[in-house]
Amino acid sequence: MAKFDLKGTWPEVFGFFLLLIGFSLGIFATSAVMSYLIIFFSGAIFGRLWYRAKKNFQFSFFIVILGFLVGYLLGSSLLRYGSKGVMVIFFVLGWIATYYLHVRGIISSRDL
Repeated sequence: MAKFDLKGTWPEVFGFFLLLIGFSLGIFATSAVMSYLIIFFSGAIFGRLWYRAKKNFQFSFFIVILGFLVGYLLGSSLLRYGSKGVMVIFFVLGWIATYYLHVRGIISSRDL
């Protein structure tokens, strides 16, 4: 019988969970503008998380973020609202902008 090891497989499990969330968000976006706003703010959230995890950066964290992005692109492609290339650009812009604002100290994050 196979044993489920969450400690060793957390990136795959969490990445799949975020893929499903991204897919759901992509389906419920009702226009291209809404899709672009959702993906920009999602990138901003991941930029904040990236800033918090920069000291102990792990490639698996990057894979989890890509899982969300792929799920969102798949969900939004079903209804054909917006361009996938533009969505990737908005995601990266949101990610970089938030990370830059945190590095410069313009915005700060409270530790939980």
